[in-house]
Amino acid sequence: MLIEGNAVDDATWDAVGAMNTTDIIVRGNTINNSADGVHVSPMSARTVSRPPVQVGPNPVSGAGITDNQVTVAAGASGASRSADTVGSVSPVSDVVVTGNRVSGGGFHCTPHVTFRPGTAPQR
Repeated sequence: MLIEGNAVDDATWDAVGAMNTTDIIVRGNTINNSADGVHVSPMSARTVSRPPVQVGPNPVSGAGITDNQVTVAAGASGASRSADTVGSVSPVSDVVVTGNRVSGGGFHCTPHVTFRPGTAPQR
């Protein structure tokens, strides 16, 4: 899947959210004044009183997040989540994060994320 050349303004959550997909490229997008930037993750079911319940074995592989311009809104979480597995045990692997320009926040990747061998992840 390719998400390229889009403009997203004033998103109240993730400007681009790709879940439960493989081989996704998010590149050359402009995200302005949004609460969050790009988020690639496996899907989990949640309940109020229990930890997240995995929907099923769901590894996500092959995510390229490159050359995007992201401006995080003032007062937002301050993180442009490029890939995460919060509450999930399924990995996100073969991830490339490079060439992005982020203002008002930074990058956040959780421990179950692994980057493509031979690439230095943008931090």
